[in-house]
Amino acid sequence: MESSARREYILGTSDAELARLAFQHDLWRGVTGAFLDRLSIAEGSFVLDAGSGPGFDALELALRVGPRGRVVALDSSARWERHLMELVKARGRVLRGKPPATRGDRVPEPDRRMVSSRTLTVRSEGSARS
Repeated sequence: MESSARREYILGTSDAELARLAFQHDLWRGVTGAFLDRLSIAEGSFVLDAGSGPGFDALELALRVGPRGRVVALDSSARWERHLMELVKARGRVLRGKPPATRGDRVPEPDRRMVSSRTLTVRSEGSARS
């Protein structure tokens, strides 16, 4: 159970909600992939995934940035952060590089334009896109 200091998601963080989010991720995988293609996330990029949920997209991003890049996934739910770490352990060999980081890792200064509940900030070759 999560600490009472953390705000619970409206739909919760139960096993049923995790299954729903996994189904939703699979259902929208093609659309999400096309969106990420439009962002031109290059190998070696730094991506901050703020509001990452259980981390399904963070793993996709880690594959895109490769071993020279970095993905930092942050979420207000400790359960979702734990879930992401479980995914990394289960799929670690697939990632071929640094796995997504979470709150405990040193996080570079984010782009100041982050205002939404779900934000991707991408840095490559000195530029930033959100």
